[in-house]
Amino acid sequence: MDTRRLAEKNLLFKARSGSHAYGMATPESDMDIRGVFAAGRLNVVTQFFRVEQVESKVPDDLVLWELSRYVKLVCDQNPIIVELLWVDPADILFEDPAWSMLRDMRGELLTRKLRHTYGGYAKQQLDRMKAHSKWINNPQPEEPPRPADFVTMVHNVCLPRDFNKRVPADGAWTAAECGNDTYLLFPGGSGTWFDGTGNIRSFSQHDAALQTSEPLAAIVKFNRADYEGLTTATASVIIPDHLDRM
Repeated sequence: MDTRRLAEKNLLFKARSGSHAYGMATPESDMDIRGVFAAGRLNVVTQFFRVEQVESKVPDDLVLWELSRYVKLVCDQNPIIVELLWVDPADILFEDPAWSMLRDMRGELLTRKLRHTYGGYAKQQLDRMKAHSKWINNPQPEEPPRPADFVTMVHNVCLPRDFNKRVPADGAWTAAECGNDTYLLFPGGSGTWFDGTGNIRSFSQHDAALQTSEPLAAIVKFNRADYEGLTTATASVIIPDHLDRM
């Protein structure tokens, strides 16, 4: 089944989105096109020919949602989906009369849930920008952030006092998983508890006991949220407008 042809044949709406719609485009910006189509009865009521959305990168970054899927996302108050009902008329590339009817009643499609979906989206943007600001305004490491750089001491069980605020990285250590990104750290074992790329090498508590018989030295934690926030910020400050494609 040629889903692109199906979508174009049954197109209800198509408009410019992204930087070109927001007046932020540069000569290097690609064209983002978003729209909605109505698939045939067999595509909607059966599981065998289901088409929920169509995507393409050539010649433009195109995403078209099937109408029943689109309406479900509207009911979920998905910010990017709801936004299509309020695009500037100058950005509309095609509009079927059936879509005009839906757009005319767009105010009736909003619920109180919208404050949470838009608020969450805005907070996520703000967190990314803050992380990006820290990345820019502090000296940059030659290498990208590694999980090993985001491990902190939770409890120093029997290590020297100078380890109270840092974790041992050199020498032979065995890390045992105990949930929620928290690890039990034992001396000895088959090598360092970080691999060559700075990722944590860990074992189940049973397997860790096979690696070493030494008593527990420390409890440490991988601060995953800080690590993922910083690595994401280095890649992109702005959430791509296709983030919530489903």
